[in-house]
Amino acid sequence: MNRRRVFTILNKDLTDAFRDGRVYVALLLPIAMAVGYNLAAPERNERPSSNIVIVDQGGAGLRKAIGRATERSVELKTRVVRNADEARRLVRAGDEEMAVIAGPEDSSRATVLLPEDASPEAQTVARIVPDAVAALAKRPPASQVRVEQVPVDQAQQTPAEIVEPSVLIIAASIVTLAGFVAC
Repeated sequence: MNRRRVFTILNKDLTDAFRDGRVYVALLLPIAMAVGYNLAAPERNERPSSNIVIVDQGGAGLRKAIGRATERSVELKTRVVRNADEARRLVRAGDEEMAVIAGPEDSSRATVLLPEDASPEAQTVARIVPDAVAALAKRPPASQVRVEQVPVDQAQQTPAEIVEPSVLIIAASIVTLAGFVAC
């Protein structure tokens, strides 16, 4: 076949295609979705973070011990409160992901307040707490950590807190593509 004739037909087809706005949408939509997803999704190479409350009534250094034990796996944002009731209220209200309570008389004992719907990060910290308490007590076999499930007030959570932004972007992209295909 003649090259000139092929290029003439190709030129005509491309001109007709770009007159239709759907072609621009088909070309630009994947780029826009990729940019939107990258803006909404957090960096995957960051360490996950967890907000915890610490009650160290004996002043034994529980905050530092837990920080040392989790420094490679979870970035902790700690808040120190004076008593267990305040810690329980913060966890129940959903203001903090979990609480660690050490008694005033014995640094080898601690209680972890973990919500029923605890995040994976909070569950990770809860698993690391016994090692931190054991290191703090300097007698690993004698340390005891009790994990207590705390019910969460669901009314305190907004839909944006329940669903991650990346999931919303993916859902919006699927709906947009379905609408585009339907047209």
